Amino acid sequence: MKRFFTTLLAASMMLAGTSAFAQISVGVGYLGSPEKLSATNMDISKSFYMNGLYAGFDNTIQFDQNMGMSVGLYYVYSAASASQMFDYLELIKDFAKGTLHEHYINVPVNLVFGADVQEGLRAFFFVGPTVSCGLSSKVKANILDVLKFNASDNYKHDYFERFDLLFGGGIGMDINNSIRIKAGYDYGLFNRIGDGLTIKNKAGEEVIATNEKANLHRSQITVGVAYLF
Repeated sequence: MKRFFTTLLAASMMLAGTSAFAQISVGVGYLGSPEKLSATNMDISKSFYMNGLYAGFDNTIQFDQNMGMSVGLYYVYSAASASQMFDYLELIKDFAKGTLHEHYINVPVNLVFGADVQEGLRAFFFVGPTVSCGLSSKVKANILDVLKFNASDNYKHDYFERFDLLFGGGIGMDINNSIRIKAGYDYGLFNRIGDGLTIKNKAGEEVIATNEKANLHRSQITVGVAYLF
């Protein structure tokens, strides 16, 4: 699995470095990540929403006037209250706070279809996969704003898988060939659950949510702006 992702990442970055008939954009934006943990046979259902941001660049290679391919490299950060996900923090929430912080590198590869609406205004839509590699996923605890510490390292403890493959698309608009506004949605195809996450079901019983028994899929909603070079 890791070899597959490494090969795909390397190929994507080689394509991103292509300069012929290409246009580079550098952008930032908001990222929302709704996630849902479910295991029907274990009576588990938990949903939580992470807020964050992204920053990076795209390199769009035009095949013709209306069609091209875009390859990007983005840093992604997102955070949420960890008590939504981790039950041991729910027990101490009156005097302690836990926040789940996650950092990723995303490599989107999209087919882009566009057309000029009027002079200086071009509309487009895009669709394709995104290779995602988790850099860090940690719960940081804060007790009475005095004691702060890392409560858990989710990759080290095998709570979450590091790699994901998302698929989605979006729409956008280029203004005067210099400013780009776009929005998109991606859905994670891989199960994020590792083999070490202990969680409570609806009856309050502790069960181990393994990759074979439970499912956790990550989605991404993005809205941002970019500058075209």
